[in-house]
Amino acid sequence: MSPSPESPGSRLNPVRAKVTGMHCASCVARVEKALGALPEVEKVQVNLLSSAAEITLKTAAEPNWKKLDEAVSPLGYSVAPWVRLEAAPAEAAEKSSTAGDWEGRALPAFASLGIGVVEMALMRTHSPWVFWAQLALTLPVQWIWGWPFIQGVGRFFRGRGSSMETLVGLGTLSAFFLSLFLGLRGETHHLYFEVSVFLIGFIRIGKWLETRAKTRTGEAVRELLNLQPPQASRILMRDGVEHEEKVSASALQLHDRVRVRPGEKIPCDGKVVAGHSSVNEAWLTGESLPVEKTIGDRAITGTQNLQGMIELEVTAVGERTLLSQMIEIVEQAQMSRAPIQRLADRVSGRFVPAVLGIGILTFAAWILAGAGFEQALVYAVSVLVIACPCAMGLATPAALVVGLGKASQRGILIRTGAALEALAAARVFVFDKTGTLTLGRPSLTNVESEGLSKDEALALAASLEQGSEHPLAQSIVQAALDRGLALARPDRFEAVAGRGIRASLHGKFTLLGNTALMESMSIPVPPKFHAWLAEFGAQGKTCTLLARDFAVVAILAVRDEPRPDSAETVQWLQSEGLRVRMLSGDRRSTAEAIGRELGIAPEDIDAEVLPSQKEEKIAELERSLGRVTMVGDGINDAAALARASCSIALAGGTDVALEAAQVTLMRGQMSGVRDAVLLARATLRTIRQNLAASFLYNVLGIPIAAGALVPAFGIRMSPVLAGAAMALSSVSVLANSLRLKRFEGWSE
Repeated sequence: MSPSPESPGSRLNPVRAKVTGMHCASCVARVEKALGALPEVEKVQVNLLSSAAEITLKTAAEPNWKKLDEAVSPLGYSVAPWVRLEAAPAEAAEKSSTAGDWEGRALPAFASLGIGVVEMALMRTHSPWVFWAQLALTLPVQWIWGWPFIQGVGRFFRGRGSSMETLVGLGTLSAFFLSLFLGLRGETHHLYFEVSVFLIGFIRIGKWLETRAKTRTGEAVRELLNLQPPQASRILMRDGVEHEEKVSASALQLHDRVRVRPGEKIPCDGKVVAGHSSVNEAWLTGESLPVEKTIGDRAITGTQNLQGMIELEVTAVGERTLLSQMIEIVEQAQMSRAPIQRLADRVSGRFVPAVLGIGILTFAAWILAGAGFEQALVYAVSVLVIACPCAMGLATPAALVVGLGKASQRGILIRTGAALEALAAARVFVFDKTGTLTLGRPSLTNVESEGLSKDEALALAASLEQGSEHPLAQSIVQAALDRGLALARPDRFEAVAGRGIRASLHGKFTLLGNTALMESMSIPVPPKFHAWLAEFGAQGKTCTLLARDFAVVAILAVRDEPRPDSAETVQWLQSEGLRVRMLSGDRRSTAEAIGRELGIAPEDIDAEVLPSQKEEKIAELERSLGRVTMVGDGINDAAALARASCSIALAGGTDVALEAAQVTLMRGQMSGVRDAVLLARATLRTIRQNLAASFLYNVLGIPIAAGALVPAFGIRMSPVLAGAAMALSSVSVLANSLRLKRFEGWSE
C-alpha cells in the first residue's frame, strides 16, 4: 500500500540497516528502544530473522551511521548500512553460510560436547586429579567459546539490559563457580563442570542449525537475485558498421540496443525492436507456458529467451527494472511485522527480567524447602537456561519470510505482513467488473442508429473515444479502424467522470455516454433505444448512447467476456463461507447479466457506481459486513483499493492500481486470488502454531525446570537437558515455518 503522508520533509521510505549481535526477541526490543530514543529517529522496526532494521528519520538528511552505531554498541550490538546479499545459488549460499559459521559456532559447539563427554567419563574415576583435569578442559569452553554469554552478564550488571546471553551466562557461570568451589573443597564426584560445557555446546549447536535454517528461509530473494544475468551483448555502431560487445548488465544505459540469443536470459527491461521469439516468464507470473514476443512487445529482466534471436531497446536499468522492484517489495515485506506479533513483542520486552526473578524465587524456595545450596542452585540454573525468548522472537518473522517468499515464487506479491494477515481474515471480497472479473478486452458487438448510418455513428463515437485508455473506448476505436473509417478531432472536449463525454464535433454539440449523462442534459431517450438498452444489457453487454444536437441518434454495445477462471474463483470463495460482491460503474442489467454467469446474486451487485462513490461503498461494506478485500485493476479503483482492509490488483492493471494495492497478482489470473488467500491462511496458521509452541514451551518448561514435578513424581530437569530443550525450541519453530515451502496452490 502506498505510504501514508508524513510531515513535510520527512523520509517516507525507511533507511535499512544491518544489525549484528542480536540473538533473541529481547535483543530486538533493546535495539528498537536504543535507536528510537535518538532525537532524529521517528520510528524503528527491527527484524530478528534478517538481522535488519528499518529506521524512519524525521528529516530527509542522510543517516549518521556513526551515531546510530554508538547508540547500540554499549548494549553489545552494531549498526551499519544494509548491503543486499549477493546473488548465489541457494545450495552455494547455504554451503558458504555453513562453512563461514563452522569455525565460529559449529566447531566450538561439537568440541564442547566432546569435552563434556570426556568430563563425564572422568567423573567415574576416583583419582584426586579429576577436578584439575575437568577444570583444565572447562576453562577454554567457559571463558573463550562462552565469552559472548559472559559479556551479556557484564552488560546486565552495568545496567545495560538483559538478553538471552544474560540467562545463559548466569547459568553457566553459576555451574562453573559452584564446581570450582566444591573442587577446591575436595569434592571430585559431584561437580558441575560438564553442565557448563554441555550448555554452551547445545546452545551453539542450536544457533548453528538456526543459521542454516535462516539461510533456507531467504531462498526466495536469492532466487530472484540469480535471475539477473551478469553480462549483456550490447550493439554499437562504429563508422556505420554494427559491432557487438560483451558488457556487464549493470553497465547498460537507457536506449542502448541489446541482442539476446536463444537460451540466454534477458539482461534488462526493454522493448523488442527486431526479431521474434517465445520467452519463458515463469518467474514473473508463475505461468510455465512461453509468451510470444515480437516487435513492440515488452521484455522483462531475468526472463529467458527460448527460440529466436531478438534485439531490445533498453527502457529500464538498475533499480528501475521490474525485477529490482520485485526484489525490493519482497525484502520489504519480509522485514515487515504482522499485527499478530504484537503480543510476542510485549511479552519478550519484559521476559528476561521476569525469568531472572523466577530464577531467584526458585533458588529461595528450594533453600526454604531444605534442598541445600547446591541443589537449589541447580534448579535455578535450569530455569535460567530453559527460558530463552529465541523461539518467541522467530515465530512470526520466520513464517512471514518463508510464506511471502513462496508467494513471490507463485507470482503473488504481498507487500506487508499486515496485508497478509488482513487477507487471511477477510470476510467479504469485492470485485471490480471490467478488467477484473472480465478480460478487459471488450469488442464491439452492436451498432444501432436512427437518422444516420451505422458507420457514421461508429466514426463519430470513435472520434470522441480516441484519446481514452479505457478498454471499452479502445474497443470502439479499434472497430472503427478495422472498418477503415476516418476519425475527426473534436473542437471542444470534456470528460464527465463516470458518465461519458461532452464535445463539439463537426460544429455540432455531441454527447457519448450512459443514460445518466443524457438525463443530466435533459435529453430524452426514445422507447426504441430503451428496448435496445434492455436487450443488450440482458446479454451482459455495455451500452453507450450517442446524441447529436440534443437528440439520441445511436447506441453502441460492447461485450467484455468473463475471465475463464472467474466463475470458479467466485464459487470457491463462496464455498469457503466468504461473501462475494461486484462493484461496477456499468448499467445494472449488464452487471447482473455478468453476475448470473459467475454465480453472484443480484443483491450482491452494486451497479452504476461512480468512481468517486467506490471508496464510500467499500467503507459502508466494512461497517456493515466486516473486513473487506477489494480486487480491481483500473485507475478508478485506486481509492477503493486504498480504503479496503486488504486490496488485490491484477498485474495487467494500471500502475496507479498496482501502487495502491497491497497484493499484486503478477500472473493476471483470478485463480491467483485463491492462491493468495490459501497462502495467507497457511502462513497465519503457521505463525499461530509457532507462537503457541513458543509460549507453551515456556509455560511448561519453566515450572518443570524449577522442579514443580519433583514433589509428586520425582521428575527433575537437569541444566544440560534444559539447554538442549532451549536450542531445540528455536530450531523447531524454523522447521515448522519451512513447511510452507511445500505449498502448491489451491488445488492441493
